[in-house]
Amino acid sequence: MARDVLTATFIKSAPVGKHCDGDKLFFHRRKDGATYFFLRYTLHSKRKELHLGGYPSLTLANARILADHHRGVLATGQEPKRQRDLEEQKTKRDDISLNAITASAMKSKTAELKPDGQDWLSPIKMHILPKLGGMLISDINARDIRNAIEPIMH
Repeated sequence: MARDVLTATFIKSAPVGKHCDGDKLFFHRRKDGATYFFLRYTLHSKRKELHLGGYPSLTLANARILADHHRGVLATGQEPKRQRDLEEQKTKRDDISLNAITASAMKSKTAELKPDGQDWLSPIKMHILPKLGGMLISDINARDIRNAIEPIMH
């Protein structure tokens, strides 16, 4: 299939509708005047669309770069929407480690706990945080959790 079919000049004056740039990258101008780029793809036999960004803040050249990036994610068998959300999550928060989440949760619950209520945090501090505390939440998988809690269970 042909690629790079659309031009910046065409996009400025494109009629209402969906216009294909090739390789499933589309430019959409809606009736209400909104304009944006999206990537159409198929994953697990389901057709999906990934919104890349609105025009003119996202240029045609940058939309092509983003589309190529997400095609690469697809090639590894991953869901581009999920991958994008994880990337956005990492950039939005400076520290989303398990240590930070635990401290935040403890801080918000301290007022509700009885004086001896902080005992439940001991096994977490002793067994889990030393192994997983510095990891980002998005990087922790089931095996990591199992390995961390195994000493507590035996």
